[in-house]
Amino acid sequence: MARLNPPGVTEVVWATTLTLAAPTATQCNAAVDFTSWVRGIPSIPETGNMADTSDLSSKFNKRIPASYGGDNLTIEFWRDDTADTAYTTLLRSTVGYWVIAWDGLATPGTFAINDEVWAYSCTLTTRGMGTPGRDEALWFVSEAAITEVPTERFTILA
Repeated sequence: MARLNPPGVTEVVWATTLTLAAPTATQCNAAVDFTSWVRGIPSIPETGNMADTSDLSSKFNKRIPASYGGDNLTIEFWRDDTADTAYTTLLRSTVGYWVIAWDGLATPGTFAINDEVWAYSCTLTTRGMGTPGRDEALWFVSEAAITEVPTERFTILA
């Protein structure tokens, strides 16, 4: 068994057109590849909520699973003084899809049949500046509202 280390493996692209339930290799390859702009691992908390089902028969506070999701998807991107592609592309209120190959692709940089992806339908909400230290490059933080149930660990079929 080998553990995965995301840098050099995980790939991140932004698509404006995508079939959320069944992303295709063509759609993913047509997306803007932001992998080299991403500063760290994307944050997708995926929290869940519980509903109280307690009754008078016991002092135990019973719960059942309730809603889940609703968390912001957050990604940090590097700024660039010549081709600031991430900052100029990822504008507030932009609608699209983050496609993340958490476990990498068979051929780095190219989506193909049998690659596994996670797809998130999103509306971008913020793009605030990071707070670099004295010896750090400038970055910004993009947050997005996840607007549909994500497609998780989908094996590309076409």
